Amino acid sequence: MSLLTSLESRFARFAIPHLLVLLAALQLVTLVCFMVADARGAGGKFLELLILHPRSVWAGEVWRLVTFMFIPGYLTPLSGAFSIIVLSWVGRGLEQAWWPFRLNLYVFGGWAALVAGALTLNVPTTTLWLSSSFLLAFAMYFPDREIRLNFFIPIKVRWVAWMAVAYAFFAIVRDSRQFWPVVLGHLNFLIAFGPGLLKQTKTRAVAMERRQRFNAAMAPELPYFHKCNVCGKTESDDPKLEFRVTDDGDEICDVCRKAR
Repeated sequence: MSLLTSLESRFARFAIPHLLVLLAALQLVTLVCFMVADARGAGGKFLELLILHPRSVWAGEVWRLVTFMFIPGYLTPLSGAFSIIVLSWVGRGLEQAWWPFRLNLYVFGGWAALVAGALTLNVPTTTLWLSSSFLLAFAMYFPDREIRLNFFIPIKVRWVAWMAVAYAFFAIVRDSRQFWPVVLGHLNFLIAFGPGLLKQTKTRAVAMERRQRFNAAMAPELPYFHKCNVCGKTESDDPKLEFRVTDDGDEICDVCRKAR
């Protein structure tokens, strides 16, 4: 029995069901409150109460350790609503694939990485990259499911996941300060799926090498008239080779003859 299975058998009853659906609901409430506050010119002050500021946490404002998770990755009405709907949809799919305990472990693991990065390295925290890690995990299980990008464009989840990876990569290229936020936001995905992906890549590389050797062995031999008894080369391999017949009756190319 693996460690994860053992933990699940002991602590599964403590798992929070529909965790990502609940988080999506809290993000929706936050988005609505932000829009109302922003209409009155107080949107920034409202977010300041929720953002994870390490100094504020050390000063006693411990609620920030949790409330930053309630801030959607996007705060515009359309993008924010879309990201929240996707989070809820992804949450239901992952709970179907993992059951509540493992999903809880994945979510709280991502949360712990963000909090640790903020408190020890002063890394800016955002739920954008953590939500991206949820999407990537969903794509590992349901790559062919379709989603309507921005409510209109039908596209398979696998391509949305690749777009998320490209977006994270270019975010780092554009601003190197995004390196730690991106890495910490995806750390749960790297731990959960990284070893399997590396093993799969290695297996594919070995299989490709074997296939190439097999194809080379099965390739039809080109017609030739001369063949060196030493190196095995023919005029088809190198048209510039010259061949001579030795006293023993063996045919040898000029390169091997000079080597003797």
